[in-house]
Amino acid sequence: MAITASAARVTPETVTVDPVLGKAVTANAADATDGHKFSNDGKTRLRVTNGSGGAVTLTIQTQATTRGGYAIADFTESIANSGVFEYGPFRFDEFNDSAGDCFFGFSADTSVTFSLVN
Repeated sequence: MAITASAARVTPETVTVDPVLGKAVTANAADATDGHKFSNDGKTRLRVTNGSGGAVTLTIQTQATTRGGYAIADFTESIANSGVFEYGPFRFDEFNDSAGDCFFGFSADTSVTFSLVN
């Protein structure tokens, strides 16, 4: 899995309806080669659906190296086959780079989709 400067920019969708009633959001195909990035406004949530036959690892890059004197590593989560994982919102001081972007990537991309929602 790589997260590179060529990461594909994804725009979060704004959900303005009652989340209980639901709203269709765009399912984006995962890119295990270059990863993805989005402008982090502190309200965005990431939802990953793993439709593959095996586990896939989500990595969210942390830009900060320490918080409260403790080292911060990249956030990783193993998502089981046929699993769904949600994360967010994202802390500015931990995940944003100098341009306000947050980067994430996957260990595999076959049958893996994600959506970003505000």
